[in-house]
Amino acid sequence: MKVERLRKTMQNRCKTLASVIKNNTEKKSLVEDEQVLRILTTKSKLHLKEVCEQYNKISDGKNLDEDFGITDLRLQETVQCLCAPQKYFTKVLEQSLQNNDGNKRLKKAVTRVIVTRADNGMKDIKEEFKKKLSVDLYQNW
Repeated sequence: MKVERLRKTMQNRCKTLASVIKNNTEKKSLVEDEQVLRILTTKSKLHLKEVCEQYNKISDGKNLDEDFGITDLRLQETVQCLCAPQKYFTKVLEQSLQNNDGNKRLKKAVTRVIVTRADNGMKDIKEEFKKKLSVDLYQNW
């Protein structure tokens, strides 16, 4: 009973934070908004995932990272990595496979993806990769 109450409290707080972000996306760049930056820089990963889920619910299925725009690319990628890691890591893998010139930075990115997502995330990444590019990830290696 106590755990359920704590979960509900966290959901309500995250819904409030998601509403703050949603209201501020309509006003100005999120990078310029102190409230949004405070939320994104002081909350735990678990808390931010819940904020992303609540944002998705109040934004008619729109993901939080979609509201950051090109000018806020680093922040957009950070949020995407937290909220939809399989999409983010698929994008990193796709970019590294397209750029076959031996770029060390891209090789490090691929290594980072594989090492950090070795067990639990690779299945989701493979599925997202196939869905996005219509080819198996292992066919590219």
